[in-house]
Amino acid sequence: MTRAEVTIAGAGMAGLAAAARLRELGAALRLLEKGDRPGGSMLLSSGFVWRYRSFELFREQCPDGDERLQRVVHERLDDALAWLERLGAPVLARETANPLTAGWRFDTARMTEALVRAAGGVELGASPGERDGPLILATGGFQGDRELVRRYVAPAGRLPVRANPWSSGDGLRLATARGAVVVGPLDEFFGRAMPAVETIPPEQFVAAAQLYGRHALVVDLDGEPIALIPSWSELDLVQAIAHPPGGRAGYVL
Repeated sequence: MTRAEVTIAGAGMAGLAAAARLRELGAALRLLEKGDRPGGSMLLSSGFVWRYRSFELFREQCPDGDERLQRVVHERLDDALAWLERLGAPVLARETANPLTAGWRFDTARMTEALVRAAGGVELGASPGERDGPLILATGGFQGDRELVRRYVAPAGRLPVRANPWSSGDGLRLATARGAVVVGPLDEFFGRAMPAVETIPPEQFVAAAQLYGRHALVVDLDGEPIALIPSWSELDLVQAIAHPPGGRAGYVL
């Protein structure tokens, strides 16, 4: 009996890792990427892959997360980091320099290359369409779609895209069209406070991140302080800035 070919939609970190692992297991697969390159937004990141140092700390920091998924991440990430290194992903650092977290930093460009090799290649400019057979949706981001961002994240705001621009909700739409259900609010997101300019080149995303809000007085556009003591990651501060009209704030140092 011939095994069905697995289609993987999205060649970011999730899709690349899924394809590489399936190839190790001997599965027949096609890895499809809508954009003009693999790597997704991971390629534009600083390259840290990390977990909290203890599961109790994980729950304390992320109490609303799915506890089962959090436990999988916490218990399996260290083995996954070693697996990435065996595939040829270069490790730049084996510590995060954060007392709350443990993990490694990778060279994102060369990690992408290593995963593409392990996956057996990627088809660019391709989407799954109405394909039959097993389908892994490794895409669901919608930061490149203004309408979806307004619907789920910032109704009155216009947020700059600090990610690959072709993440426009195709995976989310495909999943819901096939009966999937969106769980929980979608207005929590990973982001960074960025300079309030029209565009920032992707190669400058990491350097341009304004990751010092916890040392500043943060005020809204009317000059009123944003009543929030930011967490170490400042993701809560970024979301607080994004939700009001304008999606802007000022830092007084």
